[in-house]
Amino acid sequence: MNTSLLVRSCLNKDLIELIYLSKTNNISHRIITAETISNGILTGYCHQKKQVRRFLIEQILSVSPVQQKQA
Repeated sequence: MNTSLLVRSCLNKDLIELIYLSKTNNISHRIITAETISNGILTGYCHQKKQVRRFLIEQILSVSPVQQKQA
């Protein structure tokens, strides 16, 4: 998993795409605006849930930047 991408995304408030494994073993696809990383937890605004959510970094299966559409 690309931790440096998470850190850079927090600094720039970039959109990132996550594949996440919940504590109940459900896999979800999320688009978030990364905000902070602290104590192994990524906090960011989840665009699907329309609220700030917390993600355990150890449960993130994949992360990639969201490509912005050019006008």
